[in-house]
Amino acid sequence: MSDTADIFVSYKRKDKAFVADLVRELEESGFSVWWDTRISAGSEFDTVIETALKSARCVVVVWSDSSIESEWVKNEANEGLRWYRGRGANSNIRPSCNIG
Repeated sequence: MSDTADIFVSYKRKDKAFVADLVRELEESGFSVWWDTRISAGSEFDTVIETALKSARCVVVVWSDSSIESEWVKNEANEGLRWYRGRGANSNIRPSCNIG
């Protein structure tokens, strides 16, 4: 996988099984996907995430009962929104499914 992914996925660890299926489906559809399983041991977690977030072409946030409580997920969602608005991109924010 190259350093730049089509899609950065932000989620709460509790939702990992759902996200794994989502990532598989996205990859089978031809998209490159970055999610935190791509972090190498010994890496600076926050630096790696910030780099991946800012280089991705799209940010997908998996909102669930657990992720709405996560400061990491909220921060990644806000950073993604700021980054893309700053690049003059239109944000398309809409719910896509319920994993509740």
